[in-house]
Amino acid sequence: MPVWYNAENNLGLRVVNGNFVGLKYRVSKKVNLGDNSLKQNNSKTLFELSTNLRTLHHIVSRINVPAYSTQATLYNLINRLHIASLYPSIFKQGQTSLKEITPLVVKNIKDSELDNVYLKTIVDFSNNFDPQKTAKLVIPKGTKIYWGTEIDEFSNKLSKNMLDQFYYDLMKIISQGTTIYKIKKDDQKKLEQILDFFTIRDYVRIISN
Repeated sequence: MPVWYNAENNLGLRVVNGNFVGLKYRVSKKVNLGDNSLKQNNSKTLFELSTNLRTLHHIVSRINVPAYSTQATLYNLINRLHIASLYPSIFKQGQTSLKEITPLVVKNIKDSELDNVYLKTIVDFSNNFDPQKTAKLVIPKGTKIYWGTEIDEFSNKLSKNMLDQFYYDLMKIISQGTTIYKIKKDDQKKLEQILDFFTIRDYVRIISN
């Protein structure tokens, strides 16, 4: 489903069916999720879910999709008839609340009763979103900065309690719905990448000094 969107002026969203390959990406064969493992033949891998969330959060941070749950349900019904391109998506300028979206996207893995702190952190952020909540952070020297493609490594270390302590503390802060982060200017880029890894970069504000 190709999407055209001009991020500079927040205009021009268009969604159409496409019968061609526009993007190829790696899907992990196995991702460790605590005491459980999610294999490739499951409905979603952790890699897919985090990628989907990151892309979706980026788009809906710039547009307001009214009645997202209802529209998603109607779209899925129409899509089964292979006429999804005829669905009249309704949106306007603004921002969509993640509380209306993120729990739905993570629903598949929740239905499997798989408990993953990374995903729970993102869902909790969505449910507890507070535009006034502020946290001051310090990224210790030597802390590994993860990219989206390294979710396997992050999840494995998370399940074995081998992550840098910084991440355990940060996940608690994110879970509280914290949206304003204060940090030293030298570490701003690192924090941007970390918050992007947690798929919430477009919903928070970073203040550096």
